[in-house]
Amino acid sequence: MARLSFSLSLLLVLLSACSTTTAPTESFVSSVSLSSPVSDGSAQLKTFAFDSAAKFIQVPTSGTLFSSEVRVATYANKKLFFIAEQGCATLDFNSERVSNTPLNDLLQAFNVSLRALIECSAQAYDSVAHVVNISDEDRNIALLTLVKNARQKRLELARPLLSAHPHDALGQYVFWRAIIQDSSLPTDELDALINSADPNLLAFPPTCIAVRRHRNALQTSVGRPLADLSLRPTPDSLTSLSHLVWPHHLTLLHVFDPYNPHTPADFNTLDALHNAFPSLNIISLCQFANSDITHRLSQKFSPSWFIINDSAAVTTHVYGLSQLPTFFIIKDSTIVERNIASNALMHWFLAEKNELRTK
Repeated sequence: MARLSFSLSLLLVLLSACSTTTAPTESFVSSVSLSSPVSDGSAQLKTFAFDSAAKFIQVPTSGTLFSSEVRVATYANKKLFFIAEQGCATLDFNSERVSNTPLNDLLQAFNVSLRALIECSAQAYDSVAHVVNISDEDRNIALLTLVKNARQKRLELARPLLSAHPHDALGQYVFWRAIIQDSSLPTDELDALINSADPNLLAFPPTCIAVRRHRNALQTSVGRPLADLSLRPTPDSLTSLSHLVWPHHLTLLHVFDPYNPHTPADFNTLDALHNAFPSLNIISLCQFANSDITHRLSQKFSPSWFIINDSAAVTTHVYGLSQLPTFFIIKDSTIVERNIASNALMHWFLAEKNELRTK
């Protein structure tokens, strides 16, 4: 109990020390205007951009929309979300401010509060992670409490806006930003929030993608059967993932992005696993790459294990993957491990050596 009290006291001190940073000076402003809706409910959106000398430089957005929508404006590698509503909103890319229309003023206030919360939580987390003279147990308790506290504050920040704006673009944006993008939310909590949300809140395209990914991940979670895929080991051949998974064998499914800096180390780990456990069935599915990259990897490691190109990233979609690489362990067409870390693979298979023939 004393340890927990110490951890919570440490958190309170760190949270009270957090402060927001001042906004940079303004230098680039874009004026966004939306004309009055016509009889069918649509309106013309026109965006005019000016530099600090008020010289016209670009027209990044022009089109027809229905009611209010969340849009994205970009300039010089900077991106701002804004709501296209009737009026003339001001987008300041330097200070990342959107203002001068009702929903955009609320969006701006929400973003400022959320950024302050995220920065404060990150500072506190980093401080706890580097505190000396406390046990690992105390540190873990403090970190877990901090994550839970930050998650609760995000929900508290979002709830009033979600309650007041369940049917417009502001509610869509807040649900996506505060809930869908919160990677610390446990799966069951996220699932409950999605299932209880107003259907309009789920209609925002980034939310649609995330919800689809979430539901696909649930369908391919531990204990679920393997989701089958059509694969082309070579341009002239077609097979299925289920055909490559050997019955009565353990299969390690490795889904990876060849451009990830960890890929070479992961392949060295897989090579070591293959040498230690020759009967282990290894399948590597390459996402977002052309066949030349897969061919070079196959030349280096085949016939040790299957390395197959999946340039359309069908695996990433079907399995609801939010990060790569991802490792699955499959036994008798059932997923027994998902998202296991590459540095934990050798230990896992050593513990299951009765399932494998070692050298």
